[in-house]
Amino acid sequence: MLRMAAKRSVTRVQVTLPISLRRLVEQRVTSGGFVNASDYIGHLLRRELAEDRFGELVQEGLDSGPATPLTKADWKRYRRMAGELGEVDDRAERVAHQH
Repeated sequence: MLRMAAKRSVTRVQVTLPISLRRLVEQRVTSGGFVNASDYIGHLLRRELAEDRFGELVQEGLDSGPATPLTKADWKRYRRMAGELGEVDDRAERVAHQH
């Protein structure tokens, strides 16, 4: 059973669980440093959303075609793009060119 009541940017959801799952939630709240069951369930949902997004990004990479080696021109372009962030570490480029 799921019952929802809207309240500004927060929504209340009531969930019916078997006793075994309720105990599991209580255990996770106690051992995981969560404030309450709501905090723990919210954590699980945010983690699931992040996993979904990661899967989308992996699929996007796979769909983009075969991998190509980074060239010196690529590194130059990336350095220019990152220039506003401060000093750029070139160790990754040195390692990439060694292989």
